Order: sequence, then structure tokens, then C-alpha cells
Amino acid sequence: MLTKLDPAALQSLIDTSARESIELDFKASYDPDNADHRRGLLDDVCALANARGGWLLLGVEEAAGCATGLPGIAIGDEDAFRVRLLQMIGTGLEPRLGGISVECVSVHGGASVVGVRVPQSWAGPHRTANHRRFMVRGDGGNTEYDIHGLRHAFLAGDRLVRAWEAFRDDRIGRFYAGRLPVQVKRGPAALIHLYPLSATGTPRAIDPMAAEQESELVFGVDADCRSLLNIDGIVRCGPVDLGDQSGASIRHVQVFRSGALEAFLALDPSVGKPGLALPWVQQAAVILLPRWLRSLQRMGVVGPYQFAVSLTGVLGLRPLRGYGEHQAWGEASREDTLLLPAWMIEPELFDQPRLLQELQRLLHQAFGRDGQKTSYFDPDGSN
Repeated sequence: MLTKLDPAALQSLIDTSARESIELDFKASYDPDNADHRRGLLDDVCALANARGGWLLLGVEEAAGCATGLPGIAIGDEDAFRVRLLQMIGTGLEPRLGGISVECVSVHGGASVVGVRVPQSWAGPHRTANHRRFMVRGDGGNTEYDIHGLRHAFLAGDRLVRAWEAFRDDRIGRFYAGRLPVQVKRGPAALIHLYPLSATGTPRAIDPMAAEQESELVFGVDADCRSLLNIDGIVRCGPVDLGDQSGASIRHVQVFRSGALEAFLALDPSVGKPGLALPWVQQAAVILLPRWLRSLQRMGVVGPYQFAVSLTGVLGLRPLRGYGEHQAWGEASREDTLLLPAWMIEPELFDQPRLLQELQRLLHQAFGRDGQKTSYFDPDGSN
């Protein structure tokens, strides 16, 4: 599998007569003003995304499927070419495909080989927008899904959603059973998850030791706290309960080898009365979500992702104001667990202010307030 695109990697393709495969496709020419070329490129990208992902190389000549030369293509202004290509792919596939990258390598005479890096999609199957073709790549090239293959592809998508739901339920069950990766403070808590749909198919996407070096996986103030390896990955620890001699965690992040992330956040504000510090949940989302997304992108864990907040151990509790006498507000929870609806996040389309505003409203509505006319904290978590 081609891992990077540079002159040495391209020359190696020629020297070894590299063959096209399920993850590698060669095209000797490409003219962005040619409608047939544009249509063919969308077919190729769609096919790779619906299979295992891979590289589409424009400007690589082949014979009988083997790379024979590097004629390159004319691209003019590199940035403008890249933007035009990405825009065409962005509007040319349904549903939209994220995670595409385009690399250009100069070869000779002003020509370039253009590599389109296509991730395996976990939000498919995709089809071309204009011709409604569900393409998929195999070792022998691109084909259109038959009815049986298409049914299987849609069922696979359903399985990914069910895997996410099972993951969330399992983590909540572990909280109640006292089986989280470290001992945690007793009482109400929030579990915040960012779950890549690729987690089911790539159980070892992240090296835990590399995750230990990622400062943005945790709150900035926790970056220098200790880490603990475990069977699932690594725990990036945070502060502990100073009133508990066992050193129970009040905040930490579990990084899973699959790329999934879980933040634990104790919600008892310890102000002498039982209640929930809901602004802490909002503040955690404001801080962690953009940091998590950047970290996963750096570690090569592509979206889409499911993002969700679960409130656990909250039966009979009401939220508390974060200042003064910490007066309670809203209705007491009638459930031990409150599952807030999950959001699907496509990084290229992510509207962070909107998500945070919706989260703020949901946290209010879970306790009988609308979060608009009657609001006790803002979308940024401030009181």
C-alpha cells in the first residue's frame, strides 16, 4: 500500500511495475475541463471509498494494469487545481465524502502527478450525484454494485450504527459496575464520547504510546498528568478527589486503540448539597471536542464520528447554579441515566457553534427548562 507520495515513491512504482489493485488506480491523463474526465474521476473516487480506500494517481501511465511511465498532467496553479478538484468531489458524491486529500508531485516539463487520497468510507455506500451510480472497486477495477452487493453495503452501514450504540451502552454499564479503567469519584457523572464509525473495522487504529504524546486529547491543564496503559488503550489522567484518600478520579480521558475517546467528568460540585454542575458538561464539550477532532485527524482516524453526552447516576438530582448559594433549578431527574441524542460529525461540514447551542438546550430540557427563555448557563458554559 502506498503510504506517501513523493518522487522516490513514484519512481518505485515504475521500477517495480506496480500493478493496479483494489487500493491503487492509475490514470495517464486528466483534464478538469473535460466532462468525461470529470465523470470518470468521480466514478473512481466513489469506487475506492466504497471499497477499502486508496490512491487515485493522475498522470501515471499503465499497460495491462502495470505502471510504465510518469507523463504527469498539466495543473497550472497548484492551489487552484486542488481546490477545484476537492469542490467537484464534495458536490459530486452522495452522501458527501470527507477526508479526501490531494497531493501534487512535479515530474518533468512542468507536469505533475496528482495523488487523490481516498479514505475508506464508513458513511456509505456512496453514489455519483449526477448519474446515481453506486461504484465499488475490486482487484480487477471498478464495477457498479449489483442489488445483492448494494443490500450488503447498506446492511454494513446499519451494523456500524448498532456497534456505536452497543459501545455506548457498554461504557455506561461499566460505570455502574465500577469497571471504568480507573477508580472514579462516587456520585453523578457525565460520560462524553467521540466515536469514529471506523472503530468497528479498525480496532487498532491508534498506538497508545503515540496517544500519550497528544496534548490535545485532554484539558490543557491536564496535559502533564500521568498516563496509564490498559487493555483498551491508554488513560490520560486528570485531577483526583482530594477528599478521598484513594485518589479517585474526577476527570480523565480514555483513549481506545480503535480511535474512540471517552471523557469521564464527576458532576458533584461538592458545595454541601446534592446536585449537578451542568455547566461543567458544557465547558468540557466546548474545550474537548475541537481538540479531539484535531488530534484524531493528526493520528489518521478519519470521520465521520458520533458525539454524545450521557448523564449517569442522576436519579432524583437537580442542577445547581454555579455561584452564590448554589440554588437548585429545574426538575429532579426521574431516571438514573439520561442519554442525550448523539450527533453525527463530518469534519468538513462540522458546525461547532450550532452543536454547542443544541447541547446547551438539551441539557436544560432534560431538567424541564427550554434553555432559551429560561437559561442557567450559556453555550460556552459560562453562567
